Amino acid sequence: MAHIYDVGSKDIQTVMGRYVAIEKMKIALGDRVIDFGCGPGNLDFDIADIVGEEGYVFGFDPLPLSLPDCIDVARQKITEKYMKIVKFELGKAEDVPKSAGTDYDHAVMSSLPGDIVNPWREVKKRVLSQGPYWQLGPGQGLPDHPTEIELKSDLAKAGFIDIQSEVKTHHLAWADAEALMQWLEASMFDNFIPRGPKNTPEDELAEIEALRRVARETMKGVFEKEYRVDKTDENDNRIAMDMKVLYAWGYKG
Repeated sequence: MAHIYDVGSKDIQTVMGRYVAIEKMKIALGDRVIDFGCGPGNLDFDIADIVGEEGYVFGFDPLPLSLPDCIDVARQKITEKYMKIVKFELGKAEDVPKSAGTDYDHAVMSSLPGDIVNPWREVKKRVLSQGPYWQLGPGQGLPDHPTEIELKSDLAKAGFIDIQSEVKTHHLAWADAEALMQWLEASMFDNFIPRGPKNTPEDELAEIEALRRVARETMKGVFEKEYRVDKTDENDNRIAMDMKVLYAWGYKG
């Protein structure tokens, strides 16, 4: 599943990440960047190409707790070119690995639900100047995700200043509805269509799994019907949709 997430998120992370890294955060040659929630590391290699051999990119992620081998996938992509520039470790945003160190020029964080004030404070401890960005999609108001006002408030509570935000729509595409379903399942750690609790009796789990399969096929059918690029061509199975993303960024006060 980690490999599916890696392939499916590459274009998405590149589109969203480079938009902020280049156009908003102005990451440049020689900068040091820390990525809170790096996943399979796609954005980190894009950033590494910007900062070059004089810079450094440290990415960490708790994903192996829910998406096994994700950090391993990231590490496997470290070629000789990136050996001294990029490093990946396990860790949560509120429990940064000691090997991360401090004195970063920029920090990035994406799609972290729940109470983010403490993670933002961890960011602030390690960043010299420019603060993090946040990305949320598709659409605003997802469960457990902050609204634009709440996000900016959390950044302010953590001590950032000159906080700005923007909602931008990105056009994303997949080879077919099955590719989209697999990416959704991987990116939500196989909880896109929830499974039963661990203590659920086996007979009930079997019933839940049967319902999940029906729900999955129904949803896949909706994607095929509503989001095909060319509905007049039976051989064209490409799926495309617009994703609204909430970005926010600030500076260390």
